[in-house]
Amino acid sequence: DSVPLRGERETLGRAISGDPIDRFVNDLPRFITGRINDYLEADRPQASAEGGRAFFGGKAVAIAGVVEEIRKRGPRTEITLDDDTGRMQCSFFDEQYQQFRELLVKDALLLVEGKVRFDEFANTWVLRASKVSELERLREKEARRVILKVKGSDGLSLDRLQATPRQYRGGSSHVALQFMGNGARGTFSFAEEWNVRPTPALIEELETLLGRGRIAVLYSPPPSPDILAPHGS
Repeated sequence: DSVPLRGERETLGRAISGDPIDRFVNDLPRFITGRINDYLEADRPQASAEGGRAFFGGKAVAIAGVVEEIRKRGPRTEITLDDDTGRMQCSFFDEQYQQFRELLVKDALLLVEGKVRFDEFANTWVLRASKVSELERLREKEARRVILKVKGSDGLSLDRLQATPRQYRGGSSHVALQFMGNGARGTFSFAEEWNVRPTPALIEELETLLGRGRIAVLYSPPPSPDILAPHGS
């Protein structure tokens, strides 16, 4: 789907048949502190008694989105990140840019961590980036289980259900089948040799087979948070 979506973005300024981040909407709470619009709608920091503003140095956040634009501004590189709720400018000093330059390409779907602050000149919130990750790689790395929710009315044989995961074996995510129907329900776990890589292609094929909302990706408990929630939350 990436080619037609890219064409829509180039022609219309955004994708109208679906945003790439939609494929990760159920996974985002694992990785982000808020959607972009959560921060754009936050109140601008109030001036303190000393004349400065709160959060002058920035507040740590993690946001995800598609790279819409990349441009160079003096010693910094800026990208525009779009998550279908809003767009935010993310700036990189040269050291960070050189570290992540291979990931910073147009249309890439990224998780960007850094500090959000209010830019008085632009009159909006901006992000000073410190770390970049690919969302697809993060999911593959941290997912622990892929659940297929099967109904008796689906009429699918076990061989048919195994055909798709078979192509993506070799990962670290266990596969389990939740069955419900005909007065019976239960969970069947595949053997370890069926562990898969939960790539977007696998999730898309499974959803084509079973329908949207019938595939769940489970993660291990998240580490102790060292990043904060949106301003005003």
